[in-house]
Amino acid sequence: MLQIFTPQEELIKRISTLYSDLVVCPDAKMIEPNVVVLSDPQTASELLTHNPSLKVMALTEFPNFTQGQQLLQLGLKGYGNFYIHKTHLDQAIEMINSGNVWLYPSFMQELINHLPSVDSNRDAILDQLSAREKETAIEVAKGKSNKEIAHDLNITERTVKAHLSSIFEKTGLSDRFTLAMKIKE
Repeated sequence: MLQIFTPQEELIKRISTLYSDLVVCPDAKMIEPNVVVLSDPQTASELLTHNPSLKVMALTEFPNFTQGQQLLQLGLKGYGNFYIHKTHLDQAIEMINSGNVWLYPSFMQELINHLPSVDSNRDAILDQLSAREKETAIEVAKGKSNKEIAHDLNITERTVKAHLSSIFEKTGLSDRFTLAMKIKE
């Protein structure tokens, strides 16, 4: 089940066409705390200000880095385009339900590029990886997408995904953002 809380009729119509089990919540008091709430950025901001533990994903026609960053600081769990394909929205909802944050790829890349260098245990993390996994991890830390990494390393996107799965398993890290944060130079 999904919930939607927004005054934007267009967003309600769009999401309703994708999900038959959507629950439209006319009142914030009707929101179930453990279910993903889809909203517009303005309403998401208001919801998160009063209850940062909600699993809220904001969808907007024109996502931008500044708005997404502000919402993340409030506790937003997902941020993307109003016209997101159902397959990607399903993936986002699955990630959010499993306790992760989902961001559209170019936002994630920009966020990684804005990370300060962290001199933590970078070498210890990289030492656990094979040569190709190290190359993949370093490219992730540069904010590159899977497609860009595949092109630059002359491998397939499927191989990039396999390397990332192996990297996460070996290091105990859960996502590319955390990986980038830990090994960025």
